[in-house]
Amino acid sequence: MKVLNKKEIIYSILLMTIPLVILFTTYFISKNNSEKEQLVIEEQKKEYQLKTNIFNEVEIEGRSAIVKDINTGEILYAKNPDLSLPLASITKVLTVLTVDRLAKEDTVTITSKDLLTEGNDNLIAGESFSVQDLIDLTLSVSSNDGAAALSASVINALGSEKEIDFINEMNNFAKEIGMTRSRFYNETGLDENDKRAGAYGSANDVAYLFEYALKNRKSLFESTSKKDITIKSQEGLVHTASNTNEILDDLPNVLVSKTGYTDIAGGNLAVVIDPFLNKPIVVVVLGSSPEGRFEDVKKLSEKAVEYFKQ
Repeated sequence: MKVLNKKEIIYSILLMTIPLVILFTTYFISKNNSEKEQLVIEEQKKEYQLKTNIFNEVEIEGRSAIVKDINTGEILYAKNPDLSLPLASITKVLTVLTVDRLAKEDTVTITSKDLLTEGNDNLIAGESFSVQDLIDLTLSVSSNDGAAALSASVINALGSEKEIDFINEMNNFAKEIGMTRSRFYNETGLDENDKRAGAYGSANDVAYLFEYALKNRKSLFESTSKKDITIKSQEGLVHTASNTNEILDDLPNVLVSKTGYTDIAGGNLAVVIDPFLNKPIVVVVLGSSPEGRFEDVKKLSEKAVEYFKQ
């Protein structure tokens, strides 16, 4: 039997020991890193919960609402966000986008048929407007006559080329945007009858709609951020309009805004605010009361600002 000398014994011990040292070192380093990562995750969770708790204090009248960071897609607050509810005049945002997509004429002439819709915005049959001016007027005062005239102008312009169903075009457009819980029956959002609204959609759908409007056709909606506008028809008639959003001055840097109200819908309001540099936030409230919608949006907007200040 061979007797190992001292060097051989030491070498054998090292061969057995080194792998064990490497194994245990790797284990402890890995464990330490894992613990550090877990601490980071826990801290992030605490920070998120801290921020989210800001909205936990909010009580709103609306049946459905959402607050969303447009840049990141992060939902800051949600209350029944996927519940499909009557949209009322928020519908006109999609109407304008559909007109913009299909319009071939630069001028719209008001007809007596356009003036048959509910409401009186002092438009006169026979006067003409540029498409953008009529869009501004329609959105600012939520003109049903203006929405009817805009959609009719598209149908008339394209009628010689193809048969067009404007409402069908609106619904197709809505699907493209991602409004999966929406359905539109007219271009104004007015109730069809005592039981059926003119349009339905969720707060989440409306957030997608406003996000699309801001990112793709922001210039169409500049009038919605102004308290008052003055529009002159091509015949020289002057129309002064006050925005139906009563809290424009109470919100930080409004980029897009639209109210909505009918008997079935109750009070709706959706806005995009940008309280910080290039940090647009969409706030949507559906199914509130005529006054409650304004208070709801103010509360949620204030909390959104507080959220990002932390």
